[in-house]
Amino acid sequence: MLESKLSLPDKHFIRHFHYGSAGISLNSRVSMAGFEQAMPDSYYWDGLKRGNAEFILWQYTTGGAGELKFEDKTFVLLPGQAMLLKIPHNHSYQVCRQAKEWEFVFIILRGGECLRIGGEIIERGGPVSNSYGSAGVLETAEKIIHHSGEKDSCEMSAMAYSFTMCLGAEILINSNRTATPEPLKSAKRYALKNFNGNINVSDLAQAAGMSYSHFVREFTLNFGVSPGAYILQLQLEKAVNLLQNSTFSIKEIAIACGFASSSYFCRAFLKTSGISPGKYRQDYQ
Repeated sequence: MLESKLSLPDKHFIRHFHYGSAGISLNSRVSMAGFEQAMPDSYYWDGLKRGNAEFILWQYTTGGAGELKFEDKTFVLLPGQAMLLKIPHNHSYQVCRQAKEWEFVFIILRGGECLRIGGEIIERGGPVSNSYGSAGVLETAEKIIHHSGEKDSCEMSAMAYSFTMCLGAEILINSNRTATPEPLKSAKRYALKNFNGNINVSDLAQAAGMSYSHFVREFTLNFGVSPGAYILQLQLEKAVNLLQNSTFSIKEIAIACGFASSSYFCRAFLKTSGISPGKYRQDYQ
């Protein structure tokens, strides 16, 4: 899971941007930006009930967790993860049921170019992607949220366009790449079949018939996540399912999900979710 590398303001805020000095119609605009802390039972947005005006929303989690329901899928947004949405659309989001809060930075983009490019990015990359929290995206987001409030309209428009292109750089380029090589598909199938057997990245490289360093580079480039992080993601997803739907002990769940020890499982779960497995199960129930 990506850790937050965003330099945050000292206080929560919401800022509106106005474009009265440009003298022309700008097709890329930052409409609003903010740093918020949302609490359960008081924060909920329906993507079909926010008026008819179109805009793009980028929201990056810095603490707690959020829950996004996008069409027929549900995503949990942990620190270091970002979502990208075009509004209006069939989705909703709120503070995750198992979290005490959801702290995040958000940026709202308007204008024809932001809408066009942002919509294409979401169409190809989905509402949640590692690319939305990349170093380039966070660097540009910092410039927007830390601005002095005195930047002129043209400069802010340029920042909006730059931010949009950073969001889509990896997705728009990789979507035009050739099909995923079969050795990488084989490695992914091997991971899906054996992730609960304490496998490691070397096992996946061997399944792909590739050297370790070449495999790591190609896997990350094609799938947007390192092979080690992918294995951990599969293990934690199964662990969450067992915590919710079984009476297995924490030690039994760790073994069933392929963790070397229950202590390693607890550390990994705490690092990605912010709470221990036992606390997660207690809150869920």
